[in-house]
Amino acid sequence: MRVIGGIARGRPIKCPPRRLLRPTPDMLRETLFAILGERVLGCRFLDLYAGTGAVGIEAASRGAAQVTLVEKAPPVIRLLQQNLLSTGTSEKVRVIRGDANRACRRLAAAGERFDIVFLDPPYLLLNEQAVGGAARVLDEAGLLVVQHPARQAVPVPEGLHLWRTRGHGDNAISLLTRPAEDHAHA
Repeated sequence: MRVIGGIARGRPIKCPPRRLLRPTPDMLRETLFAILGERVLGCRFLDLYAGTGAVGIEAASRGAAQVTLVEKAPPVIRLLQQNLLSTGTSEKVRVIRGDANRACRRLAAAGERFDIVFLDPPYLLLNEQAVGGAARVLDEAGLLVVQHPARQAVPVPEGLHLWRTRGHGDNAISLLTRPAEDHAHA
């Protein structure tokens, strides 16, 4: 795996054995960042279940102002921190150690909101509660990106709607937003 674009383009990202993680494939990351385009520049980006950090590192490399990665597995966190150092993105990235749902509750209670939230839990944990938890920290005009199996529809909690889905192989990403009328009343 490598960083696809931005200032760290071409730098390698280390991956642990497949049994520990299911990293977002390069082609799916490329599709995601093609869709996000200029929206990444200067944004506040949250990567839940960060794993290797590849998605958050890509956001930092492409100009996100602030990137927060949430991961709970200690051996994976060590690898993630190595990847931040080797890609030169460690100064733009904050790592929160712990459970993604609890981290979202703490971040929401602290008043933190993000322009882009990337949610890629183990697929067995992907449900409406997980998506709703991530939505707690989504800025009113923000975008929630959910990685999921291509054969499975993404759960869409109340208050969000599905804007777009793009698949690549066995994986897909779905982009969720708040309905436009919600922005007008916010």
